[in-house]
Amino acid sequence: LPLLLSCLYFLPVGSPQADENGPEPSCAGPVFHDKIMKSSDGGKSWEAIGQGLPSNMKLSASRAVGDDLIVASNLDHIFIKNHSECSSWQQTKPDYETNFKETGISLLVQDFYPVSSGIFMYVSKAGLFKIENGSTEWTHFNAPEEELMVNEIMEDENGELYLACSEGLFKSPDQGNSWKRLPLAGYIYSLDIRDDVLLATGEHGIFKSKDGGKAWSKIFTPNDKYTFTYPDGDKYYYLIPAGEDMVAHRHQTSGNIGFAGKLLISHDNGDTWDIHPADHYLKDLEAIVSIIVDENEDMYVSYKEGVVKSTDNGKTWGKILDYEQSQMSMGIFLSLSNGVLYCTEANAGC
Repeated sequence: LPLLLSCLYFLPVGSPQADENGPEPSCAGPVFHDKIMKSSDGGKSWEAIGQGLPSNMKLSASRAVGDDLIVASNLDHIFIKNHSECSSWQQTKPDYETNFKETGISLLVQDFYPVSSGIFMYVSKAGLFKIENGSTEWTHFNAPEEELMVNEIMEDENGELYLACSEGLFKSPDQGNSWKRLPLAGYIYSLDIRDDVLLATGEHGIFKSKDGGKAWSKIFTPNDKYTFTYPDGDKYYYLIPAGEDMVAHRHQTSGNIGFAGKLLISHDNGDTWDIHPADHYLKDLEAIVSIIVDENEDMYVSYKEGVVKSTDNGKTWGKILDYEQSQMSMGIFLSLSNGVLYCTEANAGC
């Protein structure tokens, strides 16, 4: 399965600050439309592929896996399309329990997480579902605890799964059939696994484990360097794999726009961190939704007015797609697989 690098969340809306090396806030170029678009040439040209989806469907999640793109709004609206063939959207619907249909219960699909045995799906108020490789049916899986918010599921080279959530970090030795709590408390936002090293970001910093999560050491706290501090209380980062390097993106609020350290980079599996060259531009860019670094180390960033791209490690930027929000809660999410870049308009939060 491909390495999916999307960092999916929505941030406060504001006007982007163009600098001397960045794109103008608007440009005469391709404009996003029709729910989903794809580019097979690094953003030079775009094709709308949302035809065939319900016209009133407001997406809440999307993910590219191999040659497939899977999108959803709720458990009644999950669609998969294969773009290596001239195929139409195929609907796949779980046979979920009737108690999930209680009045007032939201069943929004939050995200998809590919692993070697299939794809997990996290649904608010309903938990985890999984579709096995070669199957067309979703099976309901028990989450580690009933009341939690899943943020990430990743797999190591031994096939063991790690689940980051609002209640900490959990590990499964059997592809999600059972879960064991690991000794890392607090809200865990993101994970990365490389060279038998597990990294996790949480509300208390960035942590590292070399023994499968049994023991942890703190390797970075946002207050460690004055350039990484800012006025309000939110001081957490999301990890973004970037080839041999690792990138960390700071959660953005209205109080920390313009402060250095929004984007950090590590060249040693997270042991030390420096400000990323792209920080000079991105620190002033508001309402970032997704950041992706591809195999050529080109960077793609989606925000409230479109998608920008850098081919020189973030030193200079150009806009490759314009976007106008259809509603305040909507944003465009990026997903990359097999050299194809997908942009999906979805509910990004409030």
